[in-house]
Amino acid sequence: MTISASDVNNLRDMTGAGKMDAKKALSESSGDFDKAVKFLREKGLADSKKRADKDANQGTIGDYIHYQQDRAVSGVLVELACETDFVAKSEPVSQRTKLSPLLRAGQIALFDHLTNRSRC
Repeated sequence: MTISASDVNNLRDMTGAGKMDAKKALSESSGDFDKAVKFLREKGLADSKKRADKDANQGTIGDYIHYQQDRAVSGVLVELACETDFVAKSEPVSQRTKLSPLLRAGQIALFDHLTNRSRC
């Protein structure tokens, strides 16, 4: 059975898998997308088991301090750990580091609002 490039691209869009992984999954599953997704999921579990003993000793830290009336009222530090410095310096990780503390600070503010608490 021949696997078309559009099928490979569709599977990649659905799963985020690489081209060769998507093509192999489609060939192994005879073009069945559901079986191909299952194949990729199992492959991902096997890959994650291989990485289980690797250290995530690179990364980046994000911070956010919330001010009210020119006074710091809460702060958040978020550490994102990665296996390599290449990943730690990448744009998606950088954006996530900037966004995560804001989300966490928003959760704190929402919790305070819902419980009628104020932080000193």
